[in-house]
Amino acid sequence: MAIRNTIQALPAISFDSANLTGSYIVVTPASGTLLPISLLKYVNNSTKDISVSYDGSTDHDFIPSMTSSTLNFQSNNQPMSQSSVLQKGTKIYINGTVGTGDFYIIAYVTAQGV
Repeated sequence: MAIRNTIQALPAISFDSANLTGSYIVVTPASGTLLPISLLKYVNNSTKDISVSYDGSTDHDFIPSMTSSTLNFQSNNQPMSQSSVLQKGTKIYINGTVGTGDFYIIAYVTAQGV
């Protein structure tokens, strides 16, 4: 059987919005994402809007309260036979004010399998 790429789910990260401070807080491991990410989903089940940053100071994304956003890094590259991913080691920061409810980061990676 030929080798093919498969998708593997990583453990979800959850953050209680009661711990938001109004400044960016890193929510990934200190070394950043452990693998290159193919698909990233933000789910904001909190009562407050949340900004997302990849450098800890610049607003890169905005997730309104009670919504979700999916970033499929591979979807626009298939016609060119290329693969795009969020780079391994990327730190994800969130910013908002104290609320109730959780903010989730859900990630999938491309794994080579049989």
